[in-house]
Amino acid sequence: MDAVILAGGRGSRLAAVSGALPKPLTRIGERCLIDLVLLMLAKQGVSRFVIAAGYGYGQIATHFLEQRHVPRGCSVDVLDTGIDAGTADRLRRVVGQIQGGTFVAAYCDCISDVDLEDVESVHRLNNAAVTMAVVRPVLPYGVVQLAGPSVTGFAEKPVADDLWVNSGLFVVERDDIQNTTGLQGMFEDSTLQTLVEANKVAAYRHTGFWHAVNTPSEYETLDEAMRQGKLSWLLEVPE
Repeated sequence: MDAVILAGGRGSRLAAVSGALPKPLTRIGERCLIDLVLLMLAKQGVSRFVIAAGYGYGQIATHFLEQRHVPRGCSVDVLDTGIDAGTADRLRRVVGQIQGGTFVAAYCDCISDVDLEDVESVHRLNNAAVTMAVVRPVLPYGVVQLAGPSVTGFAEKPVADDLWVNSGLFVVERDDIQNTTGLQGMFEDSTLQTLVEANKVAAYRHTGFWHAVNTPSEYETLDEAMRQGKLSWLLEVPE
């Protein structure tokens, strides 16, 4: 199965950490963030990657000229989709490169242990155009627990049991995407919204590991986990 990695944004909120590097090349431990995304997917059978780059295209293309950054048995094509393009625009500009009818789309800044086979099973069962892996977010604030006017307890940054957010990982039908008129702007606001209205979007609820890297604080959490060996499962090279 092919995968499109959406890796063209400026990553402005992470600039204090990444400096002059484009966000996908931010180092987590000894590896770049985008390398971890490729490993995450290659371990599950993805063998061909199309990188929808933009900001820092040249640096990302040069990075993958070094074969040591390409998972064993895989190929990587880096395409320039424009500096200021939205995620839907980027997908539109590379979807013609996809081989086969079903592919994976992933953000370059989200790491997880989502089981792609399970996501695809939900996708097929629901005859979906897009199946989105969703996760429960960890709230950024402590929560006050109430019973009427009384405070009954506190919870420090709990997981929101009643909320689900986009994990940045999708299984997608190429033909459905190509036939969608909303492939412009941001993927969620245009393409997905059009398909939601047509009842063509399914969700796979993931309750395992997931971490997004959008802020210095989120970066530090993932970087520390990597340096402490807590993500060793991710670095295991697929046979």
